[in-house]
Amino acid sequence: MPSICNITVNLIKGTSLAFLMTVKDITAIGKIAASYGYNYIEAYLDVFFVYIIICTVIQLAYRFAEQHIGAFRAV
Repeated sequence: MPSICNITVNLIKGTSLAFLMTVKDITAIGKIAASYGYNYIEAYLDVFFVYIIICTVIQLAYRFAEQHIGAFRAV
C-alpha cells in the first residue's frame, strides 16, 4: 500500500511535465495567470500550496485506507 501511495504522489507531481505537451495542468494555469501581471512568485507559491494540499490529502487517504485494511488482517 505505501508503494502505491508513493507512485500516486509522484504521478501527480510529474503532471507538471505534461505542460510541455500542451496539456494544461496546475503549473500551466499558474504560469499563464502570472504572465498577465508578471506576478510569477505569487503564482508559483499558489501552485506550490495546491500541490502540497493535494499530496497531503492523498497521503492521508492512503494512510486511512492502510489502517482500515490492516484492522482486518489476521495476526
